[in-house]
Parts: sequence; structure tokens; C-alpha cells
Amino acid sequence: MGLVIAPYCSGALIDKYPGNYTPVMLLLGGFALCGLVCNVILYFDDIKNRGGVLDKVPKITETIAALMATPQISKRELVPAVPVDYSDFNKDFGGEVEVVEGLPSEL
Repeated sequence: MGLVIAPYCSGALIDKYPGNYTPVMLLLGGFALCGLVCNVILYFDDIKNRGGVLDKVPKITETIAALMATPQISKRELVPAVPVDYSDFNKDFGGEVEVVEGLPSEL
């Protein structure tokens, strides 16, 4: 609703007062003030009627640190997939390659 009404009102004010952005800035400031008032009302309503649910955030530092840390890439993810057919390798380099059964062809 705000994405429809605010641009329409801003455009109407710009058309009514060309070259003067003071009314538009007052309109946007009024919207910001309404949002601030609603946030304060909701905050005090939460404390009074819901026991302060917004303030009861779990303070688990290990979980927060784990969420902020960059995940470590395992060495297995860095190794490219091994082809199943080794005949091309034998032609290029000669010799035999030991094929181990049971290993996945893609990592």
C-alpha cells in the first residue's frame, strides 16, 4: 500500500509545486514519523500485553559466531570428479591404473 500511495502523493505534490521539493520532503518525513510512532506503540504494547517477547532474544554466542563465520570448504569439494573410464589415461601416460570399486564417480 505504501509503495502505491507514497509515489502517487509525491508525484501530485511535485506537479502542484514545480521546482519545490519541500512539500515532498515534509510528506516523507510525516510517513517516517508515523512509522516511528507505530514502532513505539507496538514496543510498549509488547511489554504490557505479551511479556516483552521482543526483548527475550536468546543470547547464545556460539550460535551467533557460527552464523557469522565463513564456512570452511572441505578438501573433498576442491577435488574434481574422477572419470570412471581410465582407458584415456592409460593411452596418454601408459601403464595400468588400479581401479578401486565402490568409489563414487562424482564427489
